[in-house]
Amino acid sequence: MKITEDKIKHLATLAKLNLKKSEIENMFSDFVQMLDFIDQLEEVNTEAVKPLTHIHETYNIYREDEAIQDNIKNNALRNAASHNSDYFQVSKIIKK
Repeated sequence: MKITEDKIKHLATLAKLNLKKSEIENMFSDFVQMLDFIDQLEEVNTEAVKPLTHIHETYNIYREDEAIQDNIKNNALRNAASHNSDYFQVSKIIKK
C-alpha cells in the first residue's frame, strides 16, 4: 500500500482532525515505518505454523449450557422489604 500525504490529509478530514503541516509529516513518517514493519512480517516463513484461534490449547473450558427452571420471581420477592402477591410494594414518592 502506498501512503501519501494526501491520504493522511484525507484521513484527518474523515477523523475531523485539524493537523498542522509538521503533524502530517510526522504521521507520514510513522505510517511509512509501520508499513515497512508489516512488509518485514510478510517475509517470515509461516508454512509450518498452525493458525492460532485461542491463546491456550484448551478448547471450550466453559460449562455446558443447560436451561434451568428457576422461580426467580419468588426469590426476588422473598428478598423484598415489602411485597403484595406478584409485585414489589414501594412508598409513594410523588408530591403534588
